[in-house]
Amino acid sequence: MHRSVSPINTENCTSEKQTSDELCFLDQFYVTHRVEFLKWAYKHYSLSPEEAIDIYQDAVIVLFENYQKGKLQELRSTVKTYFYGIAKNLIYVYLKKRTKQKNHIGTFSELDTLADTISSSDPHNDWFEETIDVINETVQKLSSKGQTIIQLFYYEKKSLREITKILGYNSEDVVKTTKMRYKKLLKQMVQEELNKQYAA
Repeated sequence: MHRSVSPINTENCTSEKQTSDELCFLDQFYVTHRVEFLKWAYKHYSLSPEEAIDIYQDAVIVLFENYQKGKLQELRSTVKTYFYGIAKNLIYVYLKKRTKQKNHIGTFSELDTLADTISSSDPHNDWFEETIDVINETVQKLSSKGQTIIQLFYYEKKSLREITKILGYNSEDVVKTTKMRYKKLLKQMVQEELNKQYAA
């Protein structure tokens, strides 16, 4: 993905809205937003600095190409907002490719961790939202008992003791064993569904 960007020279650049000097516009934008973008990419997508800078450079190039085509003159948002939209699309494509290459190993190693973010996941992370949708749809394919256990434990964050009382089981051990069985089944079903999607 590595692409070279023209040398940085901002001596005569005063605004990201500069229109008389295209290279000045590119350099100004590159310098102004680089550090902020790297932090954002790590916070929201857990990208390494190397991954983030590759995508940042690609996104700047796309921005510049659209700038040359006059597309930025039609913007209803700020250039920065438009740029982040480009970057998020590139990240989405990159993460799908990376996940496919890893054959999803470890992606759902622990549904506990994933479930903790179901109700508070980053709304800007399209890739993560897609996986959450797959999980939610797959849960509906479980038996009634399985759906109830998963719903109570992972979505409603009920404790084993609470679930034991709600469902009328004799002991927490029974609930724990049942939960583990359906968790394993759900992970397997989600993995199979994701493999089908990314193989398409």
